[in-house]
Amino acid sequence: MPNGRQHVFFSYRGKRYTCRLGLVSVADAEEFRAKLDLLIKTRNLSQMLAPELSAWERGLSDPPRGTLVTAGLVEANIRRSIEDLITADEKQWKARGNKRSTLEAHQPVWRNLRTHFKKKDIRRLTPDDADEFRLYLTERGRINGGKLAKGTVTKRCKTAREIFEIAVRKKWIEENPFGQRPQKTPRDTSRDVYVSGKTIEKLIAGSGDPEFRLLLAMARYFGLRGISEIHALEWSWVDWAANTISILAPKTEHHDGQGWRQVPIFPEVAPHLDAAWEAAHKGQKLIFPNQQSTNAAITGKIHRLCHRLGIPTWPRMFVNLRASCERDLLRQHPIDDVTAWLGHSAATALTHYSRVVKDQSTASVASALRAENPKSSAKRNAKRADLPPEHFSEAGGKKKRAFSASVRQRPKVAGPQGLEPRLTEPESVVLPITLGAKNVMKRTVNIADSAPWFNPGC
Repeated sequence: MPNGRQHVFFSYRGKRYTCRLGLVSVADAEEFRAKLDLLIKTRNLSQMLAPELSAWERGLSDPPRGTLVTAGLVEANIRRSIEDLITADEKQWKARGNKRSTLEAHQPVWRNLRTHFKKKDIRRLTPDDADEFRLYLTERGRINGGKLAKGTVTKRCKTAREIFEIAVRKKWIEENPFGQRPQKTPRDTSRDVYVSGKTIEKLIAGSGDPEFRLLLAMARYFGLRGISEIHALEWSWVDWAANTISILAPKTEHHDGQGWRQVPIFPEVAPHLDAAWEAAHKGQKLIFPNQQSTNAAITGKIHRLCHRLGIPTWPRMFVNLRASCERDLLRQHPIDDVTAWLGHSAATALTHYSRVVKDQSTASVASALRAENPKSSAKRNAKRADLPPEHFSEAGGKKKRAFSASVRQRPKVAGPQGLEPRLTEPESVVLPITLGAKNVMKRTVNIADSAPWFNPGC
């Protein structure tokens, strides 16, 4: 245009429109026209917008955006916030009839999304924003502003990706800023703790409540997953004649044939089960009618009992109790029986529930081997006693096997330029052979005898 204002004319679905771009350069107007042609072509083919074209469309402002909205090429610029996304996620949870635990797993992620993104428009979020969110979770994702473990960060990013998929399905955004599913991080074993039967027996002895004693015994020797399996237990599920108990597993009941598992009543649990039955009132349906309704409440009660008795507490209360139970059962029974009792596969057992008590397993096996062959052990110990201390390493007392020998360098005499250097006449040298740092013997060696390559006339 003569006054510098640029207009772009286009047709869509039989109608002509004019986009007034304002004071822009001719190059910018040509670029706008190219993007507009691509947008019209994409809409005519009913295809999804490419990421680059979607970003261009979202960045348009009035008046050109208003013209495209009128033509039906783009939607009205409706702001979508994190609150809109969270509301949609909650509605989806109610519509699908998911368990309460699913909602509880999403609530911390909702809090993180609100805190980090605040009132930002979700249509403006990019993969860089998702990376910043992950960094925020790592550094101050806890409710008190503390750091989160790597596994927890990965889990929450996965949940955030699932939440943003709702926005993609509703066509609020063209692509998920969290991109592909986050890669799994190696399992953190730093909080894996073996809880011995002696520790549980001390806690049971220190509790005066028969019901709580039974809870501790069942959590350790039946591998209960937590409050979801504790609260559902009924007296009618106990088969006194067969000496078994049926346990409902809400976590796996959506899988075919995985809703129930049957567990033998082990000797460690039987007396506490009898005592709780005697203490139960007539017509009582639940085995644990008086226990708190959350894992945190029961965990806090166990922690207080540990502090009162002077017993160290452990992280991941029910997970480590369940893993310790499985470790002991695997030492006495076949793995297929154990996994059937605990309600998961063998792969899950070996990946998530394997525990090795540091130094204990190796020490017990070594002690058993010494007991089987005492003469060989005594002979090795006697031989070890005859050697000086320098022959053993500080770490494990193992005999050093590396021998070192220092050889005197052959003297060289400069020869004519361009010829190899000549050696002096053969002489006898003393080669000290050392074991570790101490000389144990010396030997006189004639170089001419021991080195067939030596030729004094060369």
